[in-house]
Amino acid sequence: MTHTPPAGRSGRRIGQPAVATAAVLVLVLALLPAGFLPNAPPSTSSREASAQEEPVPSGNVIVVLKDRHTDPRAEARTEGVNPRRVYRRALNGFAATLTPAQAERFARHNRVAFISADVPVAVASQSVPTGVKRIGGDSNPIAHIDGVDARVDADVAVLDTGIDANTGDLNVVGGVDCDGVDTGNWQDENGHGTHVAGTIGALDNNAGVVGVAPGARLWSVRVLNNTGGGSTSALLCGLDWVVEQVQTGQPIDVVNMSLAGSGADGDCDNSALHEAICNVVAAGVAVVAAAGNGPSGLGRDAASTTPATYDQVIAVSAFNDFDGQPGGLGTKPQNCSTSSTTDDAFATYSNYGPDVDVAAPGTCIASLAIGGGLAYRSGTSMAAPHVTGAVALFKSLNHGAIPSAVRSWLLGQASQPQNSAVGITGDTDGFAEPVLAIGKLAINPQLYEFVGSHSSFNSLSSTLVRDGNEATVWKTNVATPPNSAYVYVDLGGVKPIATVRWVFAQTGIADDMRIQVSDDATTWTTLGLRSNAPVGVWQAYPTTADARYVRFVFWNHNGDAQLGGLGEVQVLPPGASPPTPSSTPTKTPTKTPTKTPTRTPTPEPTYRITSSTRSSNSVSGSVVRDGNVSTYWTSNASSPPNSAWVFVSLSSSKPIGKIKWVFGQTGHADSWKIQVSKDKTHWTTLATKGNAPVGVWQTLSVSVTARYVRFYFSNPNGEAQVGGVAEIQVLPPASPTPTPTRTPTLTPTLMPTSTSTITPISSPTATATDTAVPSPTETPTATPTETPTETPTITPTEDQTAQSDGSEGEGSPGPESAVATSAVAEPYRVVRTSHSRNGGSGTVLVDGDPTTSWVADLTDSDGEATVTLDLGQPEPVGTIQWLFAAGGPAGEMRIDVSRGRRGWTTLAGPGTTNSGEWQQLVLDEPVTARYVRFTFTGTGGQVGGLAEVRVLP
Repeated sequence: MTHTPPAGRSGRRIGQPAVATAAVLVLVLALLPAGFLPNAPPSTSSREASAQEEPVPSGNVIVVLKDRHTDPRAEARTEGVNPRRVYRRALNGFAATLTPAQAERFARHNRVAFISADVPVAVASQSVPTGVKRIGGDSNPIAHIDGVDARVDADVAVLDTGIDANTGDLNVVGGVDCDGVDTGNWQDENGHGTHVAGTIGALDNNAGVVGVAPGARLWSVRVLNNTGGGSTSALLCGLDWVVEQVQTGQPIDVVNMSLAGSGADGDCDNSALHEAICNVVAAGVAVVAAAGNGPSGLGRDAASTTPATYDQVIAVSAFNDFDGQPGGLGTKPQNCSTSSTTDDAFATYSNYGPDVDVAAPGTCIASLAIGGGLAYRSGTSMAAPHVTGAVALFKSLNHGAIPSAVRSWLLGQASQPQNSAVGITGDTDGFAEPVLAIGKLAINPQLYEFVGSHSSFNSLSSTLVRDGNEATVWKTNVATPPNSAYVYVDLGGVKPIATVRWVFAQTGIADDMRIQVSDDATTWTTLGLRSNAPVGVWQAYPTTADARYVRFVFWNHNGDAQLGGLGEVQVLPPGASPPTPSSTPTKTPTKTPTKTPTRTPTPEPTYRITSSTRSSNSVSGSVVRDGNVSTYWTSNASSPPNSAWVFVSLSSSKPIGKIKWVFGQTGHADSWKIQVSKDKTHWTTLATKGNAPVGVWQTLSVSVTARYVRFYFSNPNGEAQVGGVAEIQVLPPASPTPTPTRTPTLTPTLMPTSTSTITPISSPTATATDTAVPSPTETPTATPTETPTETPTITPTEDQTAQSDGSEGEGSPGPESAVATSAVAEPYRVVRTSHSRNGGSGTVLVDGDPTTSWVADLTDSDGEATVTLDLGQPEPVGTIQWLFAAGGPAGEMRIDVSRGRRGWTTLAGPGTTNSGEWQQLVLDEPVTARYVRFTFTGTGGQVGGLAEVRVLP
């Protein structure tokens, strides 16, 4: 590989004199077995060691040195020059005023890379790169590109060569050095990572360029060195850092990986890199990866390129766009060197194939260069950050969206077919991935997610207006008629608001209600006045305000005993439609759908499917576990296949009670078998099946223990395709839940939609051993003997080579076994606790000592205190148990859970506390959560007294 100086690595600077035509480097992709490289297409350009091939500028110039270890001042002294400025970080060199003779002599020095003119600069209008225009970013309502620096509320980890935080056009908030060989810091000394970061999130500040998600918080994760090379170990360090951030409460919304190595797909445990990426996705972080560039300027199937081949990542191919609009009329910029020159066509250098998910602009992309200025670069490395920026926009309004939801949005609402008006030509591989197109498309959620809320001290918990339950009511709770009261919700950042909606759960106590907004929760602007309305009828207030907080303030002109009565509050962005009807609908009978429904919930607990694998003559197997029955798995060979198959993995052998499936397409499953295996080698056939109606779930009751479940289709009738399976679920054996024999002593007024109840549970003598229930999590009392009914001898043909579809991390709605009671399940390990400032340390809740308790003092606070348990990662929660110390403080208690502390779901509360005996909340349907929070409210003094807590599957 040929390397060139830092300032010229990325291509000739836009608007800069042509000083060293061949001194610019477009990074060459070499798929090295042991390493990773940024994805830029191969270039035939090279430069001689020390000759400046074009006229050497003199006067005010910048002298750029090759070796960063060369002392710029010493180099300048060799010609008797006194530098005006010396650069040692963004580049190595100096600024000086040179005579023509001095400039010529410096150009011949073997330590000098090149000399460029120090041209005047001034504040200039911001340019919107063609790539951002081409995907419609300049008209996207969330990006809101208008030259005003209003930053997108999203966190993006850029795993690359680092990011230059000194350009002044990026919101770089931190980083980590996983390369550590050259610099020991995460600053970019290559330019690739800075260019990528600029496409993702360059500021909308009327200068330089603007990114797809302007001002998004960028995390510089340096995994490649200053020559653009790297290793698996460095990449694993970066991925490990991402998961650590999520686990310690610093959300990362999306990871960009504009790099590639060689390797194959497989289960999550087939390689260290694959396992790490699966764990990142399982932590709730979407991963976008470049599809890679083929050797010699010609793309190839991405099946041998990692991480693009992994089904957990969103793989991005590149196409050419030179004018920011479809139609094929653009021409290549003069200063950009590329062999792929047809406008609006699939880039010749880009990898392709069924592993690629979406296409984006990647050729001659203008973005930021280290040390300031702009540069052109080309490659799938440049395509990926367009998609990452789009994901950041989506996540800014949907922080809780899991990676599978991100993928569904991206491949549905945020992209268009290649044969559409905004499509491309030249993709001839037979797998026409859609083209990124966010434009005026409403990528907004139906309503904003609240990251918090607050209420006046004389009222109930503010979470009652955002618990998703219209029947729970927020109101005042003091003994005498209050003068006023308020409750407000927090959007997490200043955002455009189109509609404020609310519904009353109790009416007659809101004679004078004001709707207000604020950016800082200090200065409030009143939007309008409203009053009582019928219970259950949604009200709406349209507005054009930009705000972070929305408040409802109630005044008591009529001396009512209470104020308030709100059931729920919603805030909608521009372009969103109300998610609920304007009035309570009349219930009507429902029919079994005759067409494929969008999602069919399953009330029974299901095992989490960690990965899937399919024959190479079929589409991605991940569609059978994406929770969407409108997507289906089928063969895709050009001629009728002899057979095809797909199997799912449970990560380890487990007892199986049922196997369920639903077809998204029928007529292509004349003969197929359901098989199981423990090792993927020896398969046992459980049943032979045929076609079934679309959208109707089928069930096979079994009694086996296995890790893998395979659907094997043969083709006796010579169909063009076989398959059609939309979803597969694997269920544990039925496990009866014992009926509580004691009368509940804590009956919450706020419950989840299921019929779960809080009940006391029998407990042994309170000792330190109470913190663990000595029972295995997954050992059935009797394991059925597995008697194979048939051992298939079918050996897949060459075109049926296994292709893996690894874990999405969130693909299955239930825990890994039937909901367990405290008698047969072991509590999750609590990795840390946190608490509100008015409370003591939460570690007493997991110290095994029922005589120590958590207490909060509300004397000088706002009437609410919290203590939170962190399980380290999202887990399926089926039961929560707690114990109050005898004679401890009381107060009303509520239990909330959350995946990432940005949005909370109330499970129960507020209920009264009861000391001296264990209580439990058993959920009818497990909820996936990482954090469990106990909130106590009172009117002053101490609340709490919670001694021990257990969280169980």
